[in-house]
Amino acid sequence: MHVPDNMSAEAAAGFTICFRTAHAALVERVPVISGSTVLVLGGAGSSGAAAIQLAKARGATVIAIAGSDEKLSFCREQGADFALSYRTPAWQDKVIEITKGAGVDVIFDPVGGEAAANAVKAIGRNGRIALIGFASGSWLDLNTQDMVLRNYSAIGVFSGGFSSDEEAVAYTELAKLGASGAVRTPLGKVFEFEDAMSAIESLNAPSAGKTVVRVKS
Repeated sequence: MHVPDNMSAEAAAGFTICFRTAHAALVERVPVISGSTVLVLGGAGSSGAAAIQLAKARGATVIAIAGSDEKLSFCREQGADFALSYRTPAWQDKVIEITKGAGVDVIFDPVGGEAAANAVKAIGRNGRIALIGFASGSWLDLNTQDMVLRNYSAIGVFSGGFSSDEEAVAYTELAKLGASGAVRTPLGKVFEFEDAMSAIESLNAPSAGKTVVRVKS
């Protein structure tokens, strides 16, 4: 894959996986249109941060959910219009308030568990949930009766298994966005190669952004 001229090796290393995941979710499987509201769980993670940027590039209002003040600040740096802590009791009520009672149009969920269950309480009519992963340790437990009565849907997103033509189309679009500066790799910590073990160990309690190991300075 061609690296855009304005992208560093470190940024290129962290670009493809996180943005390919966001693209699969917000362009291919659960298309986000201008004017919609997107709720991003795990907003300070690499795929969450990429989702914030890509949703903004598509004209959406973004509400990001994260934990610490540092991670909330990181979400805002990625372009989130609002950043809320999942540690705040009933944070989903604030989401409903932000959307003036309408609820969100799309939930980007790489987290699952309790955070996702709370997010669903803030989904709007005809809303859609992009199921990405279960960083919390468990998938979102969907209530099919609730889905019917409130008229929302959940769609699985796997950012693999695409044909080479589909991959080429997606990467061409992402590379153009990267080259224009509309999106950028949400870099977190960059480790030297001799510190690769420390980089791996750091993932037990990951900091904000994409962790990258630099093979050679």
